[in-house]
Amino acid sequence: MVRSSPVVRSLRCALALLGASSIALGSALLNLAVDPVAAAGVALYAVVVCIYLAAGILAWWRRPGNRMGALIVLAGFAVLAAGLSNSLNLQLMVVGTISATVVLALTVHLLHAFPSGRIQGRASRWIVFAAYANSLVLEAPGYLFDPGAQSPLFVSDLPGLAATASALQSVIGVAVAIGTAIVLVSRLRAADAARRRTLVPLFAYGMLAILFIPFSSVVLEGFFGVDSYWRGIAQLVVIGGVPIAFTLGILRGGFARTAGLSELETWLGASGGEPSALTAALARTIGDPDLQVAYWVEDRGIHVDETGAAVALPGGRGHRTAVAVELDGRRIAAIIYNSELIADSESVRSAGRLVALTLDRERLTAELHASERALAASRARVEMADATTFDSDSGIERLTRRQREVLALIAQGRTNAAIARELVLTEKSVVNHISRIFDALNLPMVPDDHRRVIAAIRYLAR
Repeated sequence: MVRSSPVVRSLRCALALLGASSIALGSALLNLAVDPVAAAGVALYAVVVCIYLAAGILAWWRRPGNRMGALIVLAGFAVLAAGLSNSLNLQLMVVGTISATVVLALTVHLLHAFPSGRIQGRASRWIVFAAYANSLVLEAPGYLFDPGAQSPLFVSDLPGLAATASALQSVIGVAVAIGTAIVLVSRLRAADAARRRTLVPLFAYGMLAILFIPFSSVVLEGFFGVDSYWRGIAQLVVIGGVPIAFTLGILRGGFARTAGLSELETWLGASGGEPSALTAALARTIGDPDLQVAYWVEDRGIHVDETGAAVALPGGRGHRTAVAVELDGRRIAAIIYNSELIADSESVRSAGRLVALTLDRERLTAELHASERALAASRARVEMADATTFDSDSGIERLTRRQREVLALIAQGRTNAAIARELVLTEKSVVNHISRIFDALNLPMVPDDHRRVIAAIRYLAR
């Protein structure tokens, strides 16, 4: 097993220090800043923050070049900041008030960015933008102009403006949830069965969190009479389940572990770049277990796999795409990968450039296999043509002119009566001619064979 490169080891050390320091800092802030009366809430906040940080660091550890880990860690800090709204310190209360609902926008962001870490598509970008605007801009009138909110940022008594902003916030929240659901359903429909099993639980829980957090007051307090304290606890529990859902998605194959280009370089030096392990090394480095390498055969103008079988590059539809690999200005191969999983095509190109020499060496072997396949197929076609010619000559050529006329009409799908009318014969004469045709073509009566069809096929083959 190849050791991790110094870059990867350094990153993992930094992530470990980030986890330890973040947990220590979060615990200290919560214990110092929050009213001791809410001890249960403090403990739950600390647990939820730790869950977010652990999930984010795990994702970052598995895929250093992916933004999912950073987003999950950021969501953890948003949860921590929201908890400061109960602080006895004015400055910390301000931070908590402003960031009270940012974690909801970050959850929407995470769902749209999974698994590549990047938001893909104009619809997703607008939905995520609307989610952040809803959490930061439309949230402001509530703590600026509503005296009932008891906010440290209260500036003026304008309850009408606060109510209008709150109503608009609810409408946009519903629109964001519906838009997110539409995008996620379209991704599920485009995914294969294996990925769908991974994505369905994650997307379902994410949608539950998006809907439950803003409407929990209506559901819990309005219908079940739950007081605000326990409603907050329920919100925390649901929020804490978000990073768990993403962690399960990651561990169940949401995205594979990557080693980084430096580790690929280490693998090349240690193994000599054996062709049999090249595709597996690229898949591990880039992070796509279904990655495929297609080698370019110049004289035939096609791509082939390592066995010489023809490979069709993706045509731009779906989530599979390909990047070309060149060496000294000439095309040698293409790397086919999942663009939903790997949003940054440059990382794939970099990996291709790094192993270009090894790919070119393997291309020669693949080209040889392709030539062998083409030669075998050519021989098969020649043998089939010879067999068809032999069968035709040995049978068709022995027929009389009249028998050939009858067989030609049989090949056109004519019935015996139609043949008789065409050739001005009796049906009995047509039957006799057909019987002699079967004898000349060596077609005995067999229960499972239709001699009339076989005779027509031989005639057409000739």
